[in-house]
Amino acid sequence: ATLLKAKVRALERIRDLQRELRSLYDQMRHDEEIAETVFEQIVHAHSDTVSGPRYRVFPAGLFSGDMYLAECSPNGDMNILLADVTGHGLAAALAAMPAADAFRELTRKGFGPEQIVSQINDKLYHSLPRGMFMALQFISINSDHGRVAVSNCGMPDALVVDGATRQIKQRIKSTALPLGISAEIDLLSAIQYVPVGRGDYVLLASDGVVEAQNGAGDYYGESRYEAAVAASVGQAGIIDSVVADLRAFCGSTRQADDISVVEIPFNDELLGTSNASVDISYEQIASRHQAAEVNAEDVFEVAMQFQGAMLAKADPVPMLLGQINELMDLKEHKNVLFTILSELFNNALDHGVLGARLLAQAGGRGFCPVLHAA
Repeated sequence: ATLLKAKVRALERIRDLQRELRSLYDQMRHDEEIAETVFEQIVHAHSDTVSGPRYRVFPAGLFSGDMYLAECSPNGDMNILLADVTGHGLAAALAAMPAADAFRELTRKGFGPEQIVSQINDKLYHSLPRGMFMALQFISINSDHGRVAVSNCGMPDALVVDGATRQIKQRIKSTALPLGISAEIDLLSAIQYVPVGRGDYVLLASDGVVEAQNGAGDYYGESRYEAAVAASVGQAGIIDSVVADLRAFCGSTRQADDISVVEIPFNDELLGTSNASVDISYEQIASRHQAAEVNAEDVFEVAMQFQGAMLAKADPVPMLLGQINELMDLKEHKNVLFTILSELFNNALDHGVLGARLLAQAGGRGFCPVLHAA
């Protein structure tokens, strides 16, 4: 009887442990679902609204350490980011959130590629634990210039592909450390300017693509990846060919790392999106406010003063636009304001500051540039 009671108590203890384990597992799943919803809203919610680029992200688990973002700036430039945080899963996904916030906020304010990459690096350096970092490919597209700004920090080569022949025209290699490792980043080496023609593609991929393995332990590798790109001749895009070939190679082998591929087609749709146009005239504005009287409380002045080398580091236009939007709700006209302020600043810099510098070098007096907006 004593032995039987001991067995019964042991079985009851096992039952209680199983119930407790089930409860803990259910709570973990509930927390993961909430975290996944928050992550999707913060990181991926707005990227699908930017038309043109196509992307595929395949997480190794519930969460992905790979992150795709796309956003348009007030002047119509399109910024695209593909990032790979150390590791995968929830920890990597959480580490990606500060970069997502910085990317979107700075792009919407109109900051340039140099400032955006620098600020993401600064935020990651001060928020991530040592040993965690973010490899990154950043593309900024301005159709007026016929080239793109590219930053490749620790990622595989970005490829510029001929749209007709699908031959690789240029490999954009990594020229800087992944972000979050060092407090400072050399922007002269981190940002490259690459010519891209109409009809070309820019292809981005995380290291999960080339490092994917099949059942025999073979790596997919760069040669198979580029062969899949070449095999997409005649197809509407490249990404489907790469994904299909990768799946055929890996078969049923368990995925060890997050896999991401992005294609950016330089077609009329994308170039039309990235080419901002100002179609509002003074007459249109005046007609809306003919009956309105100017209130003394609506008149204000904002002044920023820059000296010396600060002009080489700072872009005052987004800062000035932010100040104006805080004082007055002018979001409806942000594109127009950005264009006007940019032209005013460029003219002041080219014809005022640089002209004054030439005079100073010729024996004239020094200068202290001040930017005013009223």
